[in-house]
Amino acid sequence: MYWIIWLGIIILTLVIQTVCGNILTIYEIKPDLLLVIIIIFSFNHSTFESGLIGFIAGILQDSSSGINFGINAFTKLITGLITSNIKKVYAENLISISLSIFIFTLIQSLLIFTFQSTISMLGISTINRCLFIALYNTLLGILIFPIIRKVKTG
Repeated sequence: MYWIIWLGIIILTLVIQTVCGNILTIYEIKPDLLLVIIIIFSFNHSTFESGLIGFIAGILQDSSSGINFGINAFTKLITGLITSNIKKVYAENLISISLSIFIFTLIQSLLIFTFQSTISMLGISTINRCLFIALYNTLLGILIFPIIRKVKTG
Protein backbone atom coordinates (compact mmCIF):
# COMPACT_ATOMS: atom_id res chain seq x y z
CA MET A 1 0.00 0.00 0.00
CA TYR A 2 2.88 2.31 0.87
CA TRP A 3 4.41 2.06 -2.61
CA ILE A 4 1.03 2.61 -4.25
CA ILE A 5 0.68 5.89 -2.34
CA TRP A 6 4.13 7.06 -3.45
CA LEU A 7 3.54 5.96 -7.03
CA GLY A 8 0.28 7.92 -6.89
CA ILE A 9 2.16 10.99 -5.61
CA ILE A 10 4.68 10.65 -8.46
CA ILE A 11 1.94 10.27 -11.09
CA LEU A 12 -0.10 13.15 -9.63
CA THR A 13 3.02 15.34 -9.59
CA LEU A 14 3.76 14.44 -13.21
CA VAL A 15 0.18 15.26 -14.23
CA ILE A 16 0.33 18.61 -12.42
CA GLN A 17 3.72 19.36 -13.97
CA THR A 18 2.49 18.43 -17.44
CA VAL A 19 -0.99 19.96 -17.35
CA CYS A 20 -0.18 23.06 -15.31
CA GLY A 21 3.30 23.55 -16.76
CA ASN A 22 2.36 26.71 -18.62
CA ILE A 23 0.70 28.18 -15.53
CA LEU A 24 3.84 27.57 -13.46
CA THR A 25 6.15 28.92 -16.16
CA ILE A 26 8.05 32.12 -15.37
CA TYR A 27 10.11 33.64 -18.22
CA GLU A 28 10.01 30.31 -20.08
CA ILE A 29 11.33 28.47 -17.02
CA LYS A 30 9.31 25.51 -15.77
CA PRO A 31 9.93 23.99 -12.35
CA ASP A 32 10.70 20.29 -12.01
CA LEU A 33 8.22 19.23 -9.34
CA LEU A 34 9.22 15.58 -9.71
CA LEU A 35 12.78 16.42 -8.72
CA VAL A 36 11.50 18.21 -5.61
CA ILE A 37 9.40 15.16 -4.64
CA ILE A 38 12.34 12.78 -5.24
CA ILE A 39 14.63 14.82 -3.00
CA ILE A 40 12.07 14.99 -0.20
CA PHE A 41 11.39 11.25 -0.59
CA SER A 42 15.09 10.41 -0.54
CA PHE A 43 15.67 12.10 2.80
CA ASN A 44 13.40 9.47 4.38
CA HIS A 45 14.21 6.29 2.50
CA SER A 46 17.00 3.86 1.70
CA THR A 47 19.42 4.36 -1.16
CA PHE A 48 17.78 1.56 -3.15
CA GLU A 49 14.25 2.93 -2.68
CA SER A 50 15.39 6.46 -3.52
CA GLY A 51 17.19 5.36 -6.66
CA LEU A 52 14.20 3.27 -7.71
CA ILE A 53 11.67 6.06 -7.20
CA GLY A 54 13.99 8.49 -9.00
CA PHE A 55 14.36 6.13 -11.93
CA ILE A 56 10.61 5.44 -12.15
CA ALA A 57 9.78 9.16 -11.97
CA GLY A 58 12.41 9.92 -14.62
CA ILE A 59 11.15 7.21 -16.97
CA LEU A 60 7.58 8.48 -16.57
CA GLN A 61 8.74 12.04 -17.24
CA ASP A 62 10.73 10.93 -20.29
CA SER A 63 7.72 8.95 -21.55
CA SER A 64 5.43 11.95 -21.24
CA SER A 65 7.81 14.35 -22.98
CA GLY A 66 9.14 12.11 -25.75
CA ILE A 67 12.32 14.20 -25.98
CA ASN A 68 15.77 12.75 -25.24
CA PHE A 69 14.42 9.57 -23.70
CA GLY A 70 16.49 8.46 -20.72
CA ILE A 71 18.01 11.74 -19.61
CA ASN A 72 15.49 12.36 -16.82
CA ALA A 73 15.62 8.71 -15.76
CA PHE A 74 19.40 8.93 -15.43
CA THR A 75 19.55 12.30 -13.65
CA LYS A 76 16.69 11.50 -11.26
CA LEU A 77 18.19 8.09 -10.46
CA ILE A 78 21.50 9.75 -9.59
CA THR A 79 19.72 12.45 -7.57
CA GLY A 80 17.78 9.88 -5.55
CA LEU A 81 20.90 7.83 -4.83
CA ILE A 82 23.07 10.77 -3.78
CA THR A 83 20.36 12.53 -1.76
CA SER A 84 19.66 9.34 0.15
CA ASN A 85 23.34 9.06 1.01
CA ILE A 86 23.78 12.67 2.15
CA LYS A 87 20.86 12.34 4.56
CA LYS A 88 23.35 10.52 6.79
CA VAL A 89 25.19 13.83 7.17
CA TYR A 90 22.29 16.30 7.17
CA ALA A 91 19.13 16.02 9.23
CA GLU A 92 15.75 16.27 7.56
CA ASN A 93 14.73 19.87 8.00
CA LEU A 94 13.60 22.70 5.76
CA ILE A 95 17.10 24.17 5.38
CA SER A 96 18.81 20.91 4.35
CA ILE A 97 15.91 19.99 2.03
CA SER A 98 15.98 23.47 0.43
CA LEU A 99 19.75 23.41 -0.01
CA SER A 100 19.57 19.92 -1.51
CA ILE A 101 16.82 20.95 -3.92
CA PHE A 102 18.85 23.94 -5.05
CA ILE A 103 22.10 22.00 -5.53
CA PHE A 104 20.53 18.97 -7.21
CA THR A 105 18.36 21.09 -9.49
CA LEU A 106 21.48 22.94 -10.56
CA ILE A 107 23.35 19.67 -11.16
CA GLN A 108 20.43 18.08 -13.00
CA SER A 109 19.88 21.16 -15.15
CA LEU A 110 23.56 21.31 -16.10
CA LEU A 111 23.56 17.57 -16.92
CA ILE A 112 20.43 17.86 -19.06
CA PHE A 113 21.71 20.94 -20.89
CA THR A 114 25.06 19.20 -21.41
CA PHE A 115 23.37 16.11 -22.85
CA GLN A 116 21.14 18.22 -25.06
CA SER A 117 23.84 20.54 -26.34
CA THR A 118 26.27 18.17 -27.98
CA ILE A 119 26.80 20.71 -30.75
CA SER A 120 26.48 24.04 -28.96
CA MET A 121 28.59 25.11 -26.01
CA LEU A 122 27.25 25.89 -22.57
CA GLY A 123 27.13 29.65 -22.18
CA ILE A 124 26.35 32.20 -19.52
CA SER A 125 22.67 32.21 -20.47
CA THR A 126 22.51 28.45 -19.87
CA ILE A 127 24.10 28.81 -16.45
CA ASN A 128 21.73 31.67 -15.58
CA ARG A 129 18.82 29.50 -16.70
CA CYS A 130 20.05 26.63 -14.52
CA LEU A 131 20.39 28.94 -11.53
CA PHE A 132 16.87 30.29 -12.03
CA ILE A 133 15.41 26.76 -12.32
CA ALA A 134 17.28 25.79 -9.14
CA LEU A 135 15.95 28.81 -7.26
CA TYR A 136 12.41 28.21 -8.51
CA ASN A 137 12.48 24.53 -7.50
CA THR A 138 13.87 25.49 -4.09
CA LEU A 139 11.03 27.93 -3.45
CA LEU A 140 8.45 25.34 -4.50
CA GLY A 141 10.20 22.76 -2.31
CA ILE A 142 9.76 25.02 0.70
CA LEU A 143 6.02 24.97 0.00
CA ILE A 144 5.80 21.22 -0.80
CA PHE A 145 7.95 19.90 2.07
CA PRO A 146 5.36 20.47 4.84
CA ILE A 147 2.67 18.77 2.74
CA ILE A 148 4.82 15.68 2.11
CA ARG A 149 5.80 15.60 5.79
CA LYS A 150 2.08 15.49 6.68
CA VAL A 151 1.52 12.61 4.21
CA LYS A 152 4.50 10.79 5.69
CA THR A 153 3.36 11.12 9.29
CA GLY A 154 -0.24 10.39 8.37
